[in-house]
Amino acid sequence: EYFGREELCICYPERNSLPLLHFLHLPTESRRHLLRRWDFACSCCRCNQDTDAARSFACPSCSATGSCTGVVSYSSASGSLERCTVCGAAPSAEEVQRLLDVEASAVREAEEVLTPALKSAREADGFPLTMVLDSLARCASEGLETSHWLTFWLLSLAAVGGCGRSLQAAAQGVARAAFLPALPGVFEDLAEKASPAAARLLLQGKGCNGHAGEWKQLRRPGWTP
Repeated sequence: EYFGREELCICYPERNSLPLLHFLHLPTESRRHLLRRWDFACSCCRCNQDTDAARSFACPSCSATGSCTGVVSYSSASGSLERCTVCGAAPSAEEVQRLLDVEASAVREAEEVLTPALKSAREADGFPLTMVLDSLARCASEGLETSHWLTFWLLSLAAVGGCGRSLQAAAQGVARAAFLPALPGVFEDLAEKASPAAARLLLQGKGCNGHAGEWKQLRRPGWTP
């Protein structure tokens, strides 16, 4: 029995339809949808924020000029995308609709095509690594950067597939981690096989603090300590 304002230390919807993706790492609207099945409305600081940091896109203005690498995030309050974190430009209605359509298409592909392939890959040699890298390339080329939950999920899958581990072996590791582990050899090998768009994301952790030989861990989008 719990009382008002008492902290809940359990997670009701532990699982979701996408393998190797914990409930807490889903975007806000998806978490709310799953919690409604339990008649539960979460009021934590993350769920109460209008800005969903797990649904961030490359700023169209920055991408067009190549001047900076800002992001625009989804706002549940407006149902649109906010201003760029770097240049301050607001994406046009057409740009917002294009990015949201791209996101919806990518999520649908992940659920209907990639997920069945992942669930059938019980052994490491059956892991659909090429399919994962192709999906990663499409996300990168369409504006879903590492700061988007779907792209980060694909990077996590690439880490598992590149290490030769099965989904079952990795389920309690990468799926729950707040950070994507720094795997220099694995990601460099994958980058050689991937398209330029996917390679850019795979190598994003390279050169930490200006040192070419150092790698940084990438924080999971939307994660709050």
